[in-house]
Amino acid sequence: MQPHVDSSYLENSRRRMAAASKPGTKRGIQIMEDTTEVIKLGMGTNHQLYTFQKEKKNKPTQPQGQANRRVRMDRDQLEAELLLKFEKAPHWHFTQLQKEMDQPVTYLKEVLNEMCVQIKLGPNKDLWELKKHLQTAATQQAAVAAAAPAAAN
Repeated sequence: MQPHVDSSYLENSRRRMAAASKPGTKRGIQIMEDTTEVIKLGMGTNHQLYTFQKEKKNKPTQPQGQANRRVRMDRDQLEAELLLKFEKAPHWHFTQLQKEMDQPVTYLKEVLNEMCVQIKLGPNKDLWELKKHLQTAATQQAAVAAAAPAAAN
């Protein structure tokens, strides 16, 4: 679709082009004084300040090979503490156990695989629970009491 070209349209176009080419118009180039910072508007909602210069991140310097290393606990002591944790609650996420026990990932998983079962399906998916032969009578009663109200609903 093309515009209807007549003498009034051509005259209006010439006037607009002449007004835009005059040096006295409000349009012009504005020189920025500080070129290191530019405000970039992203998708109309997220206004952030970006810089052209690379920022140096201040990371704490630590000796190489000793950054936040976890120390292995004695296996018997770890098993005893795990039993205490599972008496408090029958199901645990691995990350919760790791934070509370502060043990290396592979070592903790090794001990958990011997003592516990990871639930693969259901509402407790990816949680760990003690194997049946390790559960004490108190934890079994707590599990039955917790399951009874859920079954009634």
